[in-house]
Formats: sequence, structure tokens, C-alpha cells
Amino acid sequence: MNKYNKGITIVEILLSIIIIGIVLIILYNMLIGVRKDNDENQMKSQYVVNQANYVQLIEEDITNYGVSFVSACDLYDIDMDSFNINSSYRKNFKCIRINYAADYLEDNIGYLMVYNYNYKYDVTNNNSLVGKQSSWMIRYTRGHYNSSGKWVPLNSRMDSFPDDTNLEESVKVKFNRSNSSLQNLDAAYISVPIISSTGEHYDINLPFLINSDKSFYCYTGISSGASYAKLECSCTGYCDNLIKNNMYSIKS
Repeated sequence: MNKYNKGITIVEILLSIIIIGIVLIILYNMLIGVRKDNDENQMKSQYVVNQANYVQLIEEDITNYGVSFVSACDLYDIDMDSFNINSSYRKNFKCIRINYAADYLEDNIGYLMVYNYNYKYDVTNNNSLVGKQSSWMIRYTRGHYNSSGKWVPLNSRMDSFPDDTNLEESVKVKFNRSNSSLQNLDAAYISVPIISSTGEHYDINLPFLINSDKSFYCYTGISSGASYAKLECSCTGYCDNLIKNNMYSIKS
């Protein structure tokens, strides 16, 4: 019998186990990373679909009813529960109000909002949290105010953003006046910049035409309760004497 023919030692077995463990940990972390990237890509892809749905929904309203007034607004304009708004992000929310021009339309006000939303707690079930702690949200709702001043929505759509959102840039409303006649106003558009924490743009851009037989107003000032809202109105062409008290005013 060869005295130098030895079996596997305990040290070698332990070393093999350690190496296999390290490899498994590396593979597991890689799998977790791939799965996370896949989930994020799915969320971003879904938001691209949601974004297209929002643009289509608002563009249909703008095309069907025309735009008479655009202004900054506050989240509470639509009677949203203040408890659900994340106050630490309040200065970054975006809220734009669109008044539609059609005289026959009862639900003639639309709100497009982006904000950080705290989910409610279920007070009947030991204050358990309903849903996630908070999420960045985008919402569009159209409706009217009743005789008591209460917001009555006709429809509403609300979805989550895939990640944190930067709302520091102002909403911009731009339009052109080709000459001094209202009937010769050119195309206008509303641009709502929405930038993720990673620098990706989820902007909402809404082109529209101002009805030749309607007045048009764009208010850049601060309305009641909208102290953080940022809205810029600008006009090119024949724009002299259009602005007064922070409001562009084109009367029919």
C-alpha cells in the first residue's frame, strides 16, 4: 500500500464549500440585479404606455372642446385629502388647470397633476397601511364645480411613476400671434417637464389651436393655494399689450 496516497482532507472539503458558496452568492446577486433591472424596465415600459394614454386623453378633450384659459393650480382644488399629500415634496408638485372653451360643455375644467402621494391608513384595522408608503403619481381629471363649490369629476385617471421624479422645471404654455387679429392665431402648446431622478424625461407635450371665435387667457401669477406652482406663459409675434397683471389676455 502506498503510504503517500491520501484522501480528501477536511480542510480541502471546507475550502471547496467556501468557494462554491462564494460562487453561489455572486450568481444570486447577479440574478437579483437582472431581475431588478427587468422589473424597472417593465415599469418604465408601462409608464410609456400610460404617458401615451394621458396625451391621447387630454388631446381629445382639447381637440373636441378648445382651450380658453390655462393657469397654475393647487392639488386641493379638486378636494383631495390633504393627509395624502407628501408635504416634504409639496414645493415640487406640478398642477395645471385647463378651462375648455365649448359653451355647451358642463364639465369644462381639466386638471393635470404630478405629485408625491401618501397612501391612506385603514383606521378600522389597527391603522394598517393601505398600499405602499408613498409614490410619485400623475393624474388627469375633468369635471366641474357644483353650486356649493364642490369639485364633481366626470372622469379621472391616475398612475404611478417608475421612480423618483424631479419637478423643478416650470410648466410652459407657448403660443404665436401671426398678426393683431384673433382669427390669425397660430398653433400653441403646453409642455409639462417631468424628469426622473436618473435623468429620463417623461414629459407631457400637448399641442393645440386657439379657437378663432373664443377668448384665450394664460395666467402666470399665483392663484389661491398654488404658492409653489410654476407656470410660464409666452407669446411670439404680435404680442404687445397682451399681458396685464401676470395674465396674457386675448379677447374675441
